Amino acid sequence: EVVLIAEDEDSLRAVAAAALLRHGYRVFSAVNGADALRMWTAHRNEIDLLFTDMVMPGEMTGWELATKLRADKPGLKVIICTGYSQESALRDFDANTRMAMLRKPFDVATLLQVVRKSLDSN
Repeated sequence: EVVLIAEDEDSLRAVAAAALLRHGYRVFSAVNGADALRMWTAHRNEIDLLFTDMVMPGEMTGWELATKLRADKPGLKVIICTGYSQESALRDFDANTRMAMLRKPFDVATLLQVVRKSLDSN
């Protein structure tokens, strides 16, 4: 299974990618939304899950990236990562988004659990 990580924090992106690779996932890593869109264009049919930061530098938030990619591939699984409190982040979430949320900071075990659960969900 293939995960596209869109995360502007270098250390978090590296740790997440390394953990996923160690557990058998293929990973594409992007530093922002525009970078993720370039990877999406080249690898759209391979990518099963988007793991994105809610807030990234540039003109596109993780939410906007997820919405754009889902418009292109409705079955895409999405995990939104945020450092904001669950309550404030959930205000932007609709119950029907079918996106998982992961709060920073998180440990590798939690990341792997949320990724697996997202990929296995309908």
